[in-house]
Amino acid sequence: EKLKRVQKESEYQIMSARAEAAAQVERMSQQAAEAESNLQEQSDTSSSEHERFQSLLVAANDRAEHLASQLSDLSLEKEALQRELEEAVSSAEKRLREAEEKGAAAIGELETKLTELSDKCQRLSA
Repeated sequence: EKLKRVQKESEYQIMSARAEAAAQVERMSQQAAEAESNLQEQSDTSSSEHERFQSLLVAANDRAEHLASQLSDLSLEKEALQRELEEAVSSAEKRLREAEEKGAAAIGELETKLTELSDKCQRLSA
């Protein structure tokens, strides 16, 4: 009888241990599945963010190339405008010198004619 009781207690303990072990295996299996799901989510998120950042990088690179092209165009336009301005200034300076020379020549002629008229006036009054 004592042997039967010990045997039953042993069987009960073995079944309890097996049940506890099965429950632990089940919990561990669920935890592993959750961890795998979390890793997959993180991987998907990371992949999505990587694609988004890659897209932003491409857009930024395209914008930088566009701006560099615009800068180059503006530099060429600036150089052309500067050449035009230098030509206009040179032309204006040349016309000014010509006008000054003509003005000086006209003043010289007027002074000569004035001197001649003054001489005639003196002769007439004399």
